[in-house]
Amino acid sequence: MRLPGDAEAKEIGKIDVTAELEHPISKIKREEIQQNKLAVKSAMWKEVGIVRSKETLGRAAKKIKEIEKKLNYIPFTKDEIELKNLTQVAKLITQAALDRKESRGAHFRTDFPKSDDKHWKKHLVYKAPS
Repeated sequence: MRLPGDAEAKEIGKIDVTAELEHPISKIKREEIQQNKLAVKSAMWKEVGIVRSKETLGRAAKKIKEIEKKLNYIPFTKDEIELKNLTQVAKLITQAALDRKESRGAHFRTDFPKSDDKHWKKHLVYKAPS
């Protein structure tokens, strides 16, 4: 979104274009946000990939929970919002994979190698607590 006078202010140096690097209201440093994003992505790739088990999903859930604890505030910067969203989606995917006690499609659980249409041919729906 462009605010009136933005272009003019940049031209005469009145806007600090580095302001997003370290916002004064931000709770955690940008470097830590980037490290946490990488940790979530890495956990999802290594532990919640196509081949998974209760053990690998549990490790991912633990890592995601550790990062989620650091985000126990209303995010302010774009990076904080992205990290919070990334963590929430990772948590939901991991929890759904733990809850589904079967292999389905391209998602293989080594501890539940077969599909179970009788119990699991359905969607899992998660809602935020009221």
